[in-house]
Amino acid sequence: ENAISNDEKQIITICTDCLAAPDGNLEQLLYKILCSFRGELAPTSGFLDYQKLIDKLKNHFQLKGYTNHFHDWNKIIAKSTSRINSIHDKIGNKVTLSNATELDKIEDLLKEHQTVFILGKSGYGKSVLAKKYIQQKLSKDDKFIWIDAQTLQQGSVESFFGILHGISDLLNKIQQTGYLFIDGIDRFFKEAELNLLYPVLSVAGNPSSSWKIIFTCQTDDFNDVLERLYRINITLNSISFKVDKDAYTNISELKSHFPK
Repeated sequence: ENAISNDEKQIITICTDCLAAPDGNLEQLLYKILCSFRGELAPTSGFLDYQKLIDKLKNHFQLKGYTNHFHDWNKIIAKSTSRINSIHDKIGNKVTLSNATELDKIEDLLKEHQTVFILGKSGYGKSVLAKKYIQQKLSKDDKFIWIDAQTLQQGSVESFFGILHGISDLLNKIQQTGYLFIDGIDRFFKEAELNLLYPVLSVAGNPSSSWKIIFTCQTDDFNDVLERLYRINITLNSISFKVDKDAYTNISELKSHFPK
């Protein structure tokens, strides 16, 4: 019994050394999860290699020695924030309408689906809705990427964000839920543009990834977009959310700001 106890202590010490921020409880949890793998794999004579082990642990623990690309992520988030700040979300530069109901619905959809397409006609506020999701639903510690037509004008996602490591590597090695926003996917007409998106979508769209994806897209182009993605071997577990613009919903509020 003492020998087993000593072995456990030794393994827990190793677990402590593997964590970036052990707190007395995390290393115990890591030990228990590692122990559970035997029961999970034994019935099928399964095995774990390094990458499989990392894939099982990276979304639950901050692992020491597993690159978190801190500086690259700071650049991505800063550039993404700059892009969303350029999106006008006020009517007449003074009125901001509430989208709380729509944001709650999108949040609920993302709990059940990996990908949500925000659909609507031009001018219906799809990009504004995606912007507000970032501002109101994500925490300051959440990692997100905003990609639009301008992102690819420099020839690659890496060039636009000015990052040192490949975008696929960053997406693969994230250790938490990440959020990928692709604004105006219907405007990515050229095959070359879609090929630049492929390294991003092939990782983030993998069913086992920890990424959530939000597209904005014009309703009439939705089926064509799915076909274009399919042609570059991207299939997504997705659901659509349609933005309906009712001109009378906010009429009283608008009248108070813009009287005759």
